[in-house]
Amino acid sequence: MRALLIYAAIALSLVWPAFGGDQVLSAGARWARTGPFPAAQRALVPDGIDILSDSPNAYVPFLRYAADRWIADGRLPLWKSTASCGAPFVGNGESAIYYPTNLIAILLGAPSWVYAAQAFVKLTLGAFFAYLLARHLRLSFLAALLAGLVFGFG
Repeated sequence: MRALLIYAAIALSLVWPAFGGDQVLSAGARWARTGPFPAAQRALVPDGIDILSDSPNAYVPFLRYAADRWIADGRLPLWKSTASCGAPFVGNGESAIYYPTNLIAILLGAPSWVYAAQAFVKLTLGAFFAYLLARHLRLSFLAALLAGLVFGFG
């Protein structure tokens, strides 16, 4: 239990600014600074992780699409009508709407803090389960704690 609390504290210290509502956890800083936004909004984007990958191009938009469809229709979408001529949504691995943290986010309407909550859960549980594996392999508490830190936050 001590290890779980330690990992939760570390994860919370990393994602805390996004829980306050002033910031959003995103890997799309470069796109937000150079995209089709007014100059005033682009100036608000802090320097950060400038990654143009699946997160800002697929995962976040798919989550937003599913949450919008849930709010509008009261059901999870089977088809993504806004992708070219349409594409399967439930069967698409990038949509991952039944992944537990994504499903909860969709049902909540995907508020801006949900990305930080997802990162918090993944960091904390990833580190904790690595710790449990290390303890199962009979490592000492400190060695297992270090194994969890390296795996979860490395």
